[in-house]
Amino acid sequence: KEIVATQLEIVRAAWPCLRPGGALVYATCSLRPREDEDIVDQVLKEFGDAELEDLSGLAAGGDATLRLWPQTHDSAGFFAAKLRKAGDGGGAAVATDADEDVADAARDYLRDAWGVTSLVGPASSRLVGRGANLWLAPAAPPLAKNLRYERAGAKLVEALKVRGKAVPLGQALRSGRVRATHEFATTLGG
Repeated sequence: KEIVATQLEIVRAAWPCLRPGGALVYATCSLRPREDEDIVDQVLKEFGDAELEDLSGLAAGGDATLRLWPQTHDSAGFFAAKLRKAGDGGGAAVATDADEDVADAARDYLRDAWGVTSLVGPASSRLVGRGANLWLAPAAPPLAKNLRYERAGAKLVEALKVRGKAVPLGQALRSGRVRATHEFATTLGG
């Protein structure tokens, strides 16, 4: 009973932090409906902007949620549901730039501040802006339909806030309002 209350508290605390259009994946290593479907049903009742996305295509015999049975899938028991917050994401608090603008600013910053004209990595690697961070990410095939790697790669720099406010990554790179990650700086600093 206690774990069910804790799980519901976690989702209740996380939901308001989710931007419109954002997704929350609720997953457990439990096979108990009280910890799984009942929690999802409660979230759908409490939050009028919550929608359950269909995961039925991820495993044979699934419904809108994903459940892996030990005897069927040769794995530990597992449950997952993907809940999407209604909206188009227009209210996102993260400052953004167009991808090409960020890539151009990143190349200029790396060349001017660090003398880096090419980065070691797979030929298919690319510079990617993720929120206030610049990453060197490998191009990777999707894991499954509509499922992609979210954090593969090496974080190179972080945009600094100005007066407590996020600055678009491209603007931060052009103005030098960035901080190199420890790993990137020590690798290049010798």
